[in-house]
Amino acid sequence: MAAMLAALSVPGLAAGASEPQITSAGIDANDRLFATWQLAPGTTFDTVEFASSSIVEPLVPGAFLDVDNFAGFECVPPPRSCDGNTAQTSYRESLRVSRDRRYFVVVNARAGRRLVNSAIWVIDDAKPLLPGEGEPSEEPVNAPVFGHPLFVPPPETIPAPLFSVLTPPKRIGGLVQRGIRVRLTCPAFECYADLELRLGKTKLASADPSVRPGGRQTLRLRPSRSARARLRARSRVRVRISADVIQPGGKRTRIAHNVLLRR
Repeated sequence: MAAMLAALSVPGLAAGASEPQITSAGIDANDRLFATWQLAPGTTFDTVEFASSSIVEPLVPGAFLDVDNFAGFECVPPPRSCDGNTAQTSYRESLRVSRDRRYFVVVNARAGRRLVNSAIWVIDDAKPLLPGEGEPSEEPVNAPVFGHPLFVPPPETIPAPLFSVLTPPKRIGGLVQRGIRVRLTCPAFECYADLELRLGKTKLASADPSVRPGGRQTLRLRPSRSARARLRARSRVRVRISADVIQPGGKRTRIAHNVLLRR
């Protein structure tokens, strides 16, 4: 779907002459992810990352949102787990991946102290968007596939997510026993949400669902044991249920609902 829309830079990813340029990416005949890239003069390789979601982490530029979407990674030291070198221009995963979903890749480089990021590429976009890693087949599929730059829509063209509270309890006892049911709907594109149930500054419960394009997820936010004890001591409370929703292209939507409950 996104591939049919106009190509735009992903917000949060730097653009300019110093950014690394991915030259190829895909999955080889042994079901291993790979990528090659070019580094601009005066820059050094930092990281290459593969994931099964195109949503970027708002607090970590050049990184995909890691909600069990991790598919592959290479970097220069530190930390010690990194094997790359600052002049590296290619990478191939040693482990095989599931062939039932599409993947995404981004390359990051250093220009002095500044981190610069390539455009995101999508790999095997004929496959569905599925969260997580999946399981590789027992034998390689022996069907290599190549990727291409990801096309993302302008944020203003992405339909807004819907976040609703489903028949909230009227009594504090109902909140303590059953929690509050909420529903997140993402009309056309995948999304990720950070959900919180709060009483003032106190967090009562949280969740971090991801939703496939055109899908919805219903879940229950139930206060923790310590929070339930605090609620039982109150005769009246106003709780706040909030959703911080992230969609492709860096679009971010914040939605909140207040619920008043009595003993």
